[in-house]
Amino acid sequence: MSLTPGGIPDGIEAVIFDLDGTLVDSSAVWRNAMTRAVDLACARYPQLASVGDAGEIYERVILPAARRRSTEVGGEWDDEFIHYAFRHLLTEHATSDDDLAIELQATYIATRAEGVYETYDDAKRTLEAVAERFRVALITNGPSANQRSRIGPLGLDHYFEAIVVSGELDIRKPDPAIFEHMLRQLDVSPAAAIYVGDNLEADIGGAHAAGMAAVWINRLDATAEGFAPDAEITTLDDLLPLLL
Repeated sequence: MSLTPGGIPDGIEAVIFDLDGTLVDSSAVWRNAMTRAVDLACARYPQLASVGDAGEIYERVILPAARRRSTEVGGEWDDEFIHYAFRHLLTEHATSDDDLAIELQATYIATRAEGVYETYDDAKRTLEAVAERFRVALITNGPSANQRSRIGPLGLDHYFEAIVVSGELDIRKPDPAIFEHMLRQLDVSPAAAIYVGDNLEADIGGAHAAGMAAVWINRLDATAEGFAPDAEITTLDDLLPLLL
């Protein structure tokens, strides 16, 4: 646990959480789906192995290409971005093969749909403990059906006084408007709320743009490049002592 010079302000009334990467371990499902698709691509074009293993291909090629497409198009995440990324991978490192790119996209989507999402071990006990002392809410980016399919079935919905899903508003983090929308729902000032999330730009940058303090849950021992959270924790078990 570490604090920046700004620290945690006094008078916090509401603690607002991110979902994926903070409360729910979604990356395991996504990475398994990506591994299966990339393995299929490498079986068709063995030269792709020169780029790296499935994880390296994802980090070096697929993820940057999908993010670039997302920035170009704007709005909510669309699985077309994955098709774009696979097409880019094949064109740059093998040969243009849009039929295979479509097949890889379908493999990724089908495998992801079979995945089992789980909450982190520290998630529910933290929510229970925090809810005894603070108002608790959730802001998550993503299409409504995708996000709601995790919130309810994982038994998380009853912890939250309010839930905001970007796909239901057509605004998404880091746009401060989505944080401001939540603050209006809770009827609290930015100074009386704190946001907890794992994404530096979307969560920390977005919360700060709305005038809120922000705690970075850094489960992967990353470096806080470009953003300065008010506090950094590696487990949610450290959150309540930090707030108190």
